[in-house]
Formats: sequence, structure tokens, C-alpha cells
Amino acid sequence: MDNGKFLSILRRYRLGEATEAEKALVEQWYELLDEGVDAQLPQDQEALSRRIWEKIESETGVDRVQEGPGKKSVLVGMAIRWSAAAVILLVVFMGWWFIRKPASDSRMPQAEKVMGASDRDLIAHTNDSDTSEHLTLADGTLVTIFPGSSIQYPSRFSIGRRDVFLKGEAFFDVARDPSNPFFVYSGGITTRVLGTSFRIKPLDGGDRMEVAVRTGKVEVFESEGVPGTDRQTPRKTMNGVVLTPNQRVIYHHNNGLFEAMVVAEPLPLLAEDIEGETVNGFVFSDAPLKSVLQTMEKAYGIEIIVENEGLYRCPFSGDISREDLFQKLDMINKALGTNYEVKGTRILIKGDGCE
Repeated sequence: MDNGKFLSILRRYRLGEATEAEKALVEQWYELLDEGVDAQLPQDQEALSRRIWEKIESETGVDRVQEGPGKKSVLVGMAIRWSAAAVILLVVFMGWWFIRKPASDSRMPQAEKVMGASDRDLIAHTNDSDTSEHLTLADGTLVTIFPGSSIQYPSRFSIGRRDVFLKGEAFFDVARDPSNPFFVYSGGITTRVLGTSFRIKPLDGGDRMEVAVRTGKVEVFESEGVPGTDRQTPRKTMNGVVLTPNQRVIYHHNNGLFEAMVVAEPLPLLAEDIEGETVNGFVFSDAPLKSVLQTMEKAYGIEIIVENEGLYRCPFSGDISREDLFQKLDMINKALGTNYEVKGTRILIKGDGCE
């Protein structure tokens, strides 16, 4: 445990935000640091916090040591004692960690670290069948669990947040509730939503994680340590992305990289995800390419750009209402002599322009 981690635990303890395990760790550290103090710790947490912080200040506050002939020996004694206490703390912490650490790396977040003491009665379900299974959570959220996957969830959600824990692959159709955001912890990432549908899937045996959005908007970020330590707002790093319909992200565990892109099979947006006027089909007669692309962007929520502004003036005629997005693009390319390339979450049309 480094100094920063240790001080972070002490800060949470002082604010009353520490977990039960962290409280026990701080209290045990205090006893070991000052064996001469009565071992009966006060029940009042604030009083105990003050004693710990006063002890730390007295043991580490070099500038407060009185000048005098005995100063050198006092400082040496303090350094030795502090070092010994740090070693003892490290041993205690490591022993606690290995006792609590699961025998295997399941990548299932420790739910008791995320949720409060009153929320630890979780229901665990594993799909041992060879077909997908469907669950309805207490808030009305629908979850499709794919074969071999596991999920943990409470019988009822706490006020202010909804937490579930996933190992494997699942599709979530989250009941909309802006006042109670929905969090999914899975494979080192946290996915936060208000009401949407998306799919989480491990790749390469869990070395990569994929989140793909069908409707709505989700925020995906890298879990910092044990996710959700701060129960009100899960702590997160600056490393993350916001996804909209027909977008997906692949998270690489080895380097923490988020790679955002278009989903493999984009689907037309639902009515609630389309801004402005609804799309009136895909039948065009000498329509400028700019108009065609705007219609496609609105229908699929994917930005389509051109390499050459002159392409916008090219006329297109055809009925492409029955084709999927990429088939539509293929037909346009064939008619105009262009080609396209998927660039992250956008599509680029390349070719010569029209006069």
C-alpha cells in the first residue's frame, strides 16, 4: 500500500465514508502504533478520528519538535517508529487482502464494496443453459443473460442509484428513471445509464470488453480500484467515452484504451432517439447526395462525412428502403463511383465531386 492509498483510507475514515474493512484496518493500525494507549477504543467515531489524526501529526510533524540537544535522537526515534508502524500496517493490510481475495480471478466486482450494508442481500443468477435467459429486475429493467454468464442484483434497489454486477455477456433494456441512475460493473469498466438499451460482452476471454448501444445514451468509464467506493457517485478516471445509438466501444485491459466505433450492424433509431422530423423513407429521385446522407444520418444516428465537398452536389436516384445501412452505402457508391470507410464512430465517403 503506498502513502497516497493509506492517506485516502484515513480521509474516508475521518469523513465517515470508510467501509467496514477500512474502519477495522485504521483501528488496528492505531492499536499497533501506540501499544501504550488503552486498547479500549472509544465508541464515538469522531473522537477516534481526532485521536488518530493527532497521533499522526505528533509522529510525523517534524517541524513541531522542540529544539534542543535531544532533537536528533527524537527524530531518529520517530522515523524508526513510523517505519515500523508502516511495515506493520502493510502486513496487516496484505493479510486482510489475501483473506478476502477470491481464489480465482472471476472479474466479478465485489458487490459488498460498492453497496451499503443494507443492500448486500444480492440475488445471484448464472445461466448454465445453452440458450439466452430473461430476467426482470425490481425497477422493470429487462436483462437478457447469455449462456455461461452471471449477474448479481438486489431484490430492490436503493434510493438514488441502481447497481448490478455482471460477469460475461448480457443485454440490458433499462427502465428510465433519471433520479436513480443505473450502473453495471463488469470486467474492469462501469457503464452508467439513465434509461436505454445496450449490450455488454467480453472479448478474448475477458481481456477486452465491448459495450454496444441500441437506444439512448450511456457513459462507459474505467473503474478506479474497486468500483463504486463512493456510494453516491462511483469514482472514475478521466478515461472513458459517451456512446449514442449504433455506437460501441472496446476497452482494452492491457493498456486502458477505449476504442469507439460504429456497431457491426447499425439499426434504424427508434422514434424517441430521432431529433426533429421523422424519416420519410429512402426513395430518392435526383436528390443531391447531401440530402441523402442527411436522411441516413437522422435515421441511424451516425455521422456521415465526405472527403470532397463537391460530392454533396452529386445526384442520386434509387429505392434503398429495404437495405441495411451498409447495403445502402454500397448502392450509393456503385451509382456514384465512390467508396466509403468507417472511421471510428463516423463514416467517410471518398471520391471525385460533381460540377
